[in-house]
Amino acid sequence: MFIAGTAMLCIGVATIVDPRNGIPPFLQPTLVGVLLMSIGMALGMNCGYAINPARDFGPRLLTLCVGYGWEVFSFRNYNWFWVPTLMPMVGAVVGAWIYEFFIGFHTPDEPEPVFKVYMLILCTFLVPDIFHCANQHTRA
Repeated sequence: MFIAGTAMLCIGVATIVDPRNGIPPFLQPTLVGVLLMSIGMALGMNCGYAINPARDFGPRLLTLCVGYGWEVFSFRNYNWFWVPTLMPMVGAVVGAWIYEFFIGFHTPDEPEPVFKVYMLILCTFLVPDIFHCANQHTRA
């Protein structure tokens, strides 16, 4: 699950921030947050939300300091510490490769002019005063 969760996160982030997809920049942080929350809610119960080594190491270090002992770094006498530390890094490489191989190589380099259409619709219908003021300044 560590590799799969991080690969899903990497594919999702690459999809969101790729300029060829035409996602407006002001929506990208919100979409990345929703993606992170969705992956955490879907896989958090299985593998403890360890799609980032920092999210796994911090709680283990705290439980070690509180007094649970070195058992927090092992599972059934198996040295478990390296799995949530290294496997998300492998998952990130796998996710980036999957995105580039299946999507990145098959899309044109020039982005579609969809962003301009979105901004025109946003400025015309949702924020007409700003659009009107911008047109007045350009006409003078």
